Amino acid sequence: MVSAIRYISEKENCLSSVDFYLAEKEKGNSNNYRYTPTKQDKRELHNFME
Repeated sequence: MVSAIRYISEKENCLSSVDFYLAEKEKGNSNNYRYTPTKQDKRELHNFME
């Protein structure tokens, strides 16, 4: 999935503005999620996605 996001964002010329988040379900409500931005360096994500 991450590689698909990378591929599409490269084709759309917007890779530099793509951000990744972690989603965690909130307790007590199955329809609510808490989103946390990843703190990884984008260069690390780039190497991971290749």
